[in-house]
Amino acid sequence: KVIEASGPPSYMNANGQAVMEIDDFSSVAGRPWAELWPQESAPLVRDALATALGGRRSRFEGPCPTAAGTSKYWDVSVSPIIGEDGAIDRIVSISRDVTDRRHAEEQLRLLNAELHHRIMNLLATVQALSRATLRASSDPHAFDRAFSGRLEALGQTYTLLRAKSDEASLGDLVGAELRPFGDLSDQLRFCGTEILLPSSMAVSIGMILHELATNASKYGALAHGEGTLGVEWRQDGEMVVLRWEERMAPAVKDSSKPGGGFGSTLIDRLVRQLRGTITRDWIDRGLTVELRFPNR
Repeated sequence: KVIEASGPPSYMNANGQAVMEIDDFSSVAGRPWAELWPQESAPLVRDALATALGGRRSRFEGPCPTAAGTSKYWDVSVSPIIGEDGAIDRIVSISRDVTDRRHAEEQLRLLNAELHHRIMNLLATVQALSRATLRASSDPHAFDRAFSGRLEALGQTYTLLRAKSDEASLGDLVGAELRPFGDLSDQLRFCGTEILLPSSMAVSIGMILHELATNASKYGALAHGEGTLGVEWRQDGEMVVLRWEERMAPAVKDSSKPGGGFGSTLIDRLVRQLRGTITRDWIDRGLTVELRFPNR
């Protein structure tokens, strides 16, 4: 477009009128250019005009709806037109529609903010696990084993979340925690309906499954050659029900039953965070755990 030194546009080419959805150029001709912009952008326009009248080029970006009311964001260059006498005769401006780019930048900004939030949450979780595991560990080697296992469980859960965006399949979580015992596949049985969990729940469920699997490998079904482990899950109205069932032969001795250690304490804390309930039923030949929690 060409803008007179006094401020109003006097010419706009066909492409400019099309992109700005102007059917009749006379509707904007003669009006000060700054008045055609919303109030938030008008200062940028006035500064660009003043710079051009001072003999220099300038560039700015700002929002301005089209004549039809379509929201747009523009990258605008403004340059003086020098007359034969060396004086500034008029001003030329080229506007480029950068709406899509601005939307992409805003989306990226939001994603970066979300990533920062998740990283801070993850670091807080790791810090809490570290402190609690250290308090419950009798020696550095015990701390290393327990803490490394819990970090690995966190990593597996976040890998699943990355693959599924903001959700993870409960079946995938069970498989990820029991995969290290794949050579004992004849001892494992797990099945259930497809249930997707949001990220906040998936992290807690992944940690609970890890603690149960760790206990099973130390004291329970996976610590005995003839033991079996079955995991089932289903949707029950608004609740998810997960049943963990260990059976051992020979019968479990009282000395083999884990006490109220940090693993059990961590599970109870996570269940409370999920607003769920957990029941543990020890019998002569094993353990049954039932976890119930609302999905969402």
